[in-house]
Amino acid sequence: VESIPSEEDNEIEQVEEAKDEDVRWLRRRLRIKVEGDDIPDPWTSWSIPLRHHKNILAGIEESRWIEPTAIQMQCGPIVINKIDCVASAPTGSGKTGAFLIPIAAALEDNDEENALILVPT
Repeated sequence: VESIPSEEDNEIEQVEEAKDEDVRWLRRRLRIKVEGDDIPDPWTSWSIPLRHHKNILAGIEESRWIEPTAIQMQCGPIVINKIDCVASAPTGSGKTGAFLIPIAAALEDNDEENALILVPT
C-alpha cells in the first residue's frame, strides 16, 4: 500500500529543497568547493553552532570577528562533527580559526577528548 503525500509532506520537501538551493548558492558565492558524502551545511554565524560555548563566543567577540570567513563557515561544521577535512585557502583567510574553534568547542564538551594538530613547517 502506497500512501499519498500530504500537503504538509510537500511543504517540508519544498523547504528542504529551498534550503539545499540556499546552501549551493552560498558555496558558489564564496567559492567554497566540497567533495564527499554528507558534507554538513556551512555555518553562517558563530552564535548558533557555538551557543553553548560562552567562553569561545566571548573570545571570538573580543577578537572582533563579526562572522566566519568562507573557510571557517565550511570547515567548522566538518571538524566539529569529527569528519576528516583537508582545506586550502589563502594566507589571512582564517584557516587557524577554521580548525581551532570547533576543536576547542569539542574539547570543552568532553574532558576525555584530545586533539592532535599537525602543521607543515
